[in-house]
Amino acid sequence: MLISESSADEPPLRTFPRSHKLRKRVETWFALGKFQRILCERTGELGQCNKTVEQRIHQCGGRPAWGWLIVFWPRLYVEALYHCAWRSPDGRLIDLSKKYPGDLSTFSTFVCDETHDAGYDKPSRYFTISERLEVKALISAAEDEIETRRNLLRICKVQGRLPTDLELALLWKLRRRVEYCIDACR
Repeated sequence: MLISESSADEPPLRTFPRSHKLRKRVETWFALGKFQRILCERTGELGQCNKTVEQRIHQCGGRPAWGWLIVFWPRLYVEALYHCAWRSPDGRLIDLSKKYPGDLSTFSTFVCDETHDAGYDKPSRYFTISERLEVKALISAAEDEIETRRNLLRICKVQGRLPTDLELALLWKLRRRVEYCIDACR
């Protein structure tokens, strides 16, 4: 969803541990399959998983493994982010993306999804731990921002143009709403 803890406008996302007391409830809620612990090498930039995996395949072989990266903001919510990991030639699953700032885990929590549709990025799924209204507002704001950004990028690509000033102002307004909600959750 959002990128860096070092900035006041981003949530402190962490790897969701398989040992978490809510794991079974979260697995059931997401209905994606069993969470698995995979190695994380932290070589590629956040938000660039497909590109990083493509580069590793070119260098070492293997293939992409699409699925869901499971992260959480402790005591607030768990998020399943659509993600691409690398399946090495010997069959190991490895997450090549860097972690969110402050996440010191050497592993990632991941669920494979064999229903991948090339070019389609599936929306995040959420499980709320806290019943605070601010948490629900944050999730709603983030979903609105991501949906609007995806639609705008799709429209601009089809029309062969850059976003207008009005469209950029809308994205800025949606980003400010997300930042406000993050501040309210702290």
